[in-house]
Amino acid sequence: MNRPASLDDPTRLDLLRRYQILDTAPEPEFDELAFLAGQLCQAPMALLGFFDAERFWIKAQCGLSLAAIPREYAWLALSGQVPEILVVPDALADRRFAQHPMVRLGPKARFYASVPLMAAGHLLGALEVLSPAPRDLAAAQAAGLQSLARQAVAQLELRRLRAEHAAATQRSAQVTRDLSVAYDATLERLARVIDLREREAEGHLQRVAGITVLLARALGVSEAELPHIRRGALLHDIGKLAIPDSVLLKPEALTEDEWRVMHQHPAYAYDMLAPIALLKTALDIPYCHHERWDGAGYPRGLRGADIPLAARIFSVVDVWDALRSDRPYRAGWPDDRVRDYIGKRAGADFDPQVVEAFLRLPLP
Repeated sequence: MNRPASLDDPTRLDLLRRYQILDTAPEPEFDELAFLAGQLCQAPMALLGFFDAERFWIKAQCGLSLAAIPREYAWLALSGQVPEILVVPDALADRRFAQHPMVRLGPKARFYASVPLMAAGHLLGALEVLSPAPRDLAAAQAAGLQSLARQAVAQLELRRLRAEHAAATQRSAQVTRDLSVAYDATLERLARVIDLREREAEGHLQRVAGITVLLARALGVSEAELPHIRRGALLHDIGKLAIPDSVLLKPEALTEDEWRVMHQHPAYAYDMLAPIALLKTALDIPYCHHERWDGAGYPRGLRGADIPLAARIFSVVDVWDALRSDRPYRAGWPDDRVRDYIGKRAGADFDPQVVEAFLRLPLP
């Protein structure tokens, strides 16, 4: 639904002042959101910024080097409306944007998509992605972009609470927990986008993440490490965002060349997540969950204890869940058959100690 543009509403500027976002330099806390937006939408350029009375100030960006854009050249301002999401498949073919400097000059953007950053019904800014090639935006990508925009506004609200309650240690701790919960909720939504692309059943992610944490705890992993393991489990297949649909969703058996493409998704996951400071501690599962105890896995061919423990734990849970689930080419296996298979693959696919602990778990 389109909402009336509200760039000239004085209340909007008052809100931004309360969030302490005006007249400030680019802020690292928004860098991860811009980076994830670009990765999610497979766009080489992304930015996040806020409108004051005259300019659209850039607070975070990737693939661009901008400080500010005159408000009259802001894409949302030129659109004449504030939609839930603005998608411009080809700016050259759209009279509103065809003469825009970013289209005609550098960086010669053709595709554009943005989600407005809204608070209390007021337009504060936008999260935007751009590409020099015309294209469209998939529904799953649009949903993920909107989730990231909500996270940006949530971070503004949390920083306001931190400023107001800086003197209260207990309140400050609660704000930190709230930010962590909001961050994890965003990761869950992004991970669900991946599962929707692969047509995974509802609840798959939460199930494998929960059992992975349960198994890690049974193996003596410290409570401080468990949130990172859970995040890694949720994002275990994020690298598949870079796999073409023709390979990922192919109903027939993959060719040898297609398998080579598919086997790159753990490396793609590393490239996506390694630059994000908060997710470096969650990298082991997305990067290494296809390594095998006997060294025959991928992408690095790690063997035995050289495979990170979190990945060794998750690989057992992932196979257990996959074999129990129905697939287009087979029905799900009964639990006793799955457990028998996992037990027989100890020492080959799986760490024997992890398998032993897994088989003792009281699972549904």
